[in-house]
Amino acid sequence: MPSIWILCANAHQATLRALEDDGEPQELFRFLQPAQRALPGAAQDRLAQLFGECLADLLKRAVQEKLFERLVIVAPEPHITRLVYGLDSQVFDRVVGMLRRDATRMPPHELKALLHRSLPGQFAGRLAMR
Repeated sequence: MPSIWILCANAHQATLRALEDDGEPQELFRFLQPAQRALPGAAQDRLAQLFGECLADLLKRAVQEKLFERLVIVAPEPHITRLVYGLDSQVFDRVVGMLRRDATRMPPHELKALLHRSLPGQFAGRLAMR
């Protein structure tokens, strides 16, 4: 079981990665929401909210199946706030770090370095830098 999952999300896409003890984050899933440009603002907001709810439901099911131990969420505002407030308490209890930025397209080695710099206490001995 991967011990750490990293969810990188914004209003339109999300990437879920697993981090093993000394490797780079490996992509598990990539979620793409259909283009919203033709929709009015309220509909765009509602779709972004539904997208976040789908991600929260996936994480809840993964916790129930014991697929990960810890979770890091990387998303810009206001999406990180929507995601966090939508999390089940069992998922929230596994959150060990949150970063407010868009890292959905960040290469794995850059994401690993970002986590190491930004959340060093959470990854002591877990993110060996090579």
